[in-house]
Amino acid sequence: MTVYSNIEKSLVGTRRTLASVCKEEGVNILDIEPMNLMVTNCSSCGIWHRSESIIDDLDSNPICRYCEDLIGL
Repeated sequence: MTVYSNIEKSLVGTRRTLASVCKEEGVNILDIEPMNLMVTNCSSCGIWHRSESIIDDLDSNPICRYCEDLIGL
């Protein structure tokens, strides 16, 4: 597994920070390019999801499908 896939696996379904996961994995956070991660943090609930399951709300904030239903989009 690559460093990025390990980080993604540790983030998905959690509210952990990228910094805490990098520290746990022994990776310098400055060596990680967040745009290369295939996970996105929901701006509403704060849970990390696979990027393909995230949509933009009316203000262009990334939200998950669950929050989309709660908000009523």
